Amino acid sequence: MRKILSLFLLLTPSVLPARAAPPVRARPLVLNHVTVIDVTGAPAASDMTLVVTGNRISEVGKAGKVHIPRNAQIVNARGKFLIPGLWDMHAHTRPDALTRQIVFPLDISNGVTGIRDMAGDCVGGGDCDGKATFDVHLRWKQDIAEGKLIGPRMIVATAFVDGKPPLHPGSMAVSTPEEAREAVRYAKRRGIDLVKVYVTLSRPSYFALAEEARKLGIPFAGHVPTLVGGIEAAEAGQKSEEHLYGALEACSGHEAEMIAVRDQLAKTESVTSEAFGELFDRQVSPLSYAGGDCGEFFRTLVRQGTWIVPTYNYWRSISDHYYYGPQRVQDSPRLRYIPFSLREEWAGKYKSDLEKITEEAAQRSRKKFRERLAFVKRLQGAGVGILAGTDSDMPYTFPGFDLLDELVMMVEGGLTPLEALQTATLNPAKYLGRLDSSGTVEKGKLADLVLLEANPIEDMANMRRIYAVIVDGRYLPKATLEKMLSAAEAAARRQ
Repeated sequence: MRKILSLFLLLTPSVLPARAAPPVRARPLVLNHVTVIDVTGAPAASDMTLVVTGNRISEVGKAGKVHIPRNAQIVNARGKFLIPGLWDMHAHTRPDALTRQIVFPLDISNGVTGIRDMAGDCVGGGDCDGKATFDVHLRWKQDIAEGKLIGPRMIVATAFVDGKPPLHPGSMAVSTPEEAREAVRYAKRRGIDLVKVYVTLSRPSYFALAEEARKLGIPFAGHVPTLVGGIEAAEAGQKSEEHLYGALEACSGHEAEMIAVRDQLAKTESVTSEAFGELFDRQVSPLSYAGGDCGEFFRTLVRQGTWIVPTYNYWRSISDHYYYGPQRVQDSPRLRYIPFSLREEWAGKYKSDLEKITEEAAQRSRKKFRERLAFVKRLQGAGVGILAGTDSDMPYTFPGFDLLDELVMMVEGGLTPLEALQTATLNPAKYLGRLDSSGTVEKGKLADLVLLEANPIEDMANMRRIYAVIVDGRYLPKATLEKMLSAAEAAARRQ
């Protein structure tokens, strides 16, 4: 999605909308006769009345026993099912104005009312001060919280804190422990929520960063660097480990040998993402982790409170689109939200890649994806915290839609629908320390809610049957959501 949004910079300011005016919430909102899904696992509560005053849930109780305020907007929600708003805990946005026209509408219309934005960029390759994309993210975060902008609530991360040379041009590149510490101090000064660690951090720099983060009370999360083990990262205090990097090696029984080989590679070859990716593919065969002993790793994650964000959408985009063939994604109706020029770029790229792929490689990729998918059940069974995230910056990925796909894939991997739903509702609230204001449908909590036409606990596919979304107390019925999608489609056509 980064490529999509970077292309949007070419658009003229005349097509960009003015920032939304602060909402007027003069009338309370009432959902009458609704079934409230309890994501903690208690039975659903049927025939309930929920009252929203301002941007908070002010009352929840049995229909007929809750006072309905005078002049309230009353919605007959009989036969509908209410869940907390969803969080995408591994999203990427760019600081472009059309993020507001495409990405945010796609998120909101799919019930995604919160995102953890997992890295901006530093302009000029490392010079972040006053010129970083997360400056815009921080402003959007404030505007959304104040009701000036319609969009998902945001958790804002730094740019990738990586080694030198970094894999990503806009990273905060560090080569010494002191530079790593300064990156943490910088994040604290700027009011950033999270330090994002990345792939090529050296061991001394990584552990110095971890120590400084603990000292200053700011969380750090992201990739497990290639020279650090998954258990070591958890013990150092890494709040979450993304994409199953580090997890698979920790279960393989060969983690130390893998790190040693990577260390040698880093010393003898130029560091590129392709080199590390090929090495990972050679080292971690499907059999090396599928049935591996994860006991120590799982126990460490639970003890340290480290979460896993599997990002199955990311792995599917590699397995499906590279190796299954792109035909079905090229026919996806979601592509109407993508500028035509980028559709052509994606199609050309995958056509070229597919010509190089052998059937053996295709089968190996599909098998790896299935085994990674099944890994989520082992995590859940061991009591490891799991968060839903999409890594929505890959080709053929779509904000909002992909989060719902992520939940369906988790069920395919072995979670119950309730457990999958928790990864995008209750679990993010726990991770963020916000159980007092979000994660469940209760009195006093923020009115970020999704109203569904069918019960998601019976079938996770029902998550796609959205009747209305309530974002920061603002009621958006299906007709409004459809208009938002139409506007996003029109914005894509203007490219």
